[in-house]
Amino acid sequence: IVHTRCQYLQLVDASFDAIEFCRQRFAKYSNISMQCNGADQLPQQASSLSLIYSWDAMVHFSYKSLDFYLGEFNRVLKGQGYVVMHHSNLGALVDKMRVFDQWNLNPAGRSRISKDDVALIAQHHNFEVVEQTLIDWECKDMDCISVLRKAAGVRS
Repeated sequence: IVHTRCQYLQLVDASFDAIEFCRQRFAKYSNISMQCNGADQLPQQASSLSLIYSWDAMVHFSYKSLDFYLGEFNRVLKGQGYVVMHHSNLGALVDKMRVFDQWNLNPAGRSRISKDDVALIAQHHNFEVVEQTLIDWECKDMDCISVLRKAAGVRS
């Protein structure tokens, strides 16, 4: 159904296996393309996208990785483009449970990031935080969905 609701869909992942699966799954659609991202930059041109959507990958990302990707999201998004991202909020729960710096030791492999960390990084990269919604995963408020909008008039 996605192929009928957007003009063009670019799928990007760091996993070659995930990209190959998508190539096979969406082979018949000419408005969907797939590619792996590089280590130093996303494979999109500046100001070329209107929406970035990430689900269940960024829950594992460190502060440094989130800073890198939000910087790249700012570069590749058009003015007032949106980011919808699912990320960890486990960092906000350190008073309630033991949380490790190493994500794979934490419940469901979550990183020690909070919604406030994401808001701070987003603002640093000229995003307005439109909404942040806490969600329960394995425990209450462990994850968050953040909606960000690139500030108007900001060049990447």
